Amino acid sequence: AAGRAGGAEGGRRRRAYDRHDVWAGDPRGIAPPCCVTEEAGRRAGIRLRVVGLLPDSAAIAEDAPLLLSAFDEHSKQAGFYRDRVRGTRAPERLVFMERRFSTPHRAEQADVLLFTRESVAEFPDLWVSGPSLRDLRKLSDANPQQAEYRWATVELVEWRGADGTPLQGLLYKPDDFDPGKRYPLLVNFYERSSDGLYAYRAPLPHRSTIQPSFYASRGYLVFLPDVRYRIGVPGQSAVDAVVPGVLELVHRG
Repeated sequence: AAGRAGGAEGGRRRRAYDRHDVWAGDPRGIAPPCCVTEEAGRRAGIRLRVVGLLPDSAAIAEDAPLLLSAFDEHSKQAGFYRDRVRGTRAPERLVFMERRFSTPHRAEQADVLLFTRESVAEFPDLWVSGPSLRDLRKLSDANPQQAEYRWATVELVEWRGADGTPLQGLLYKPDDFDPGKRYPLLVNFYERSSDGLYAYRAPLPHRSTIQPSFYASRGYLVFLPDVRYRIGVPGQSAVDAVVPGVLELVHRG
């Protein structure tokens, strides 16, 4: 299990997570556990999690719609699905795109959801939608001054570490990148960053890292390789991940 997700109405079943899906189990041990999301998350490599729209109550009726956040572990796309605690139908996809979303909040007196949406170049403004999440409407424009500046683009890079482990990383480039030109490259690594492919990174000062959008706007490439640390050998683990990643970029030209 990867965490507890709350209880079903009446407390007879408790929901829990594995890496990809939502499960329901009987704490009395009478009924066998069942996968609420029909293992759709595992088959697609998507992480599904319950969105708690009613913070005052952890219990949800088993026949009520269940809103799920969704994150693709490989492509890093995100969105939302709809399901029910009871039933055998696979979750229904509502919205899924190359963006990052915050946790939605529902209005107290209307069936309207409020959340933010972002990408490397899209500021996390406020958005609203009905329960279907197919009528997204932007509410705010909180960062119009960004249009006056050069910014960054980002792409997902994949390679294999020295021990053959598949790895991913992020390569930030100036928004006017010219593949025929040469650029200085900065490499910044700490654990894993690839899940933040669609995260907005404001150019703020920081005491222990660098902001890719700041340097990309000044003509640098910034590479953030993932490091999968092995117990007892953190330094070698970093070398085995970072060096092949940089060589992969060099090989690409």
